[in-house]
Amino acid sequence: MLASEGIEAHLMGRHLLGGTGELPIFGLLGLEVDNDQAAYARELITAYIGAQPLPGDEPDSFPDVLVC
Repeated sequence: MLASEGIEAHLMGRHLLGGTGELPIFGLLGLEVDNDQAAYARELITAYIGAQPLPGDEPDSFPDVLVC
């Protein structure tokens, strides 16, 4: 989603997920973007997290849930 808006993002810590159980499960992942794009990226992510399915668009197996 960020790439489609011209924001280059890097997922930090994804290789640490294999250590779950030996490492704490919280705080392993981070999203890194350029400083000049951080505010816009945060705005897009906030809007994405708050998105609701359009009426009639949610699948039958997940009513009232936005499935991506």
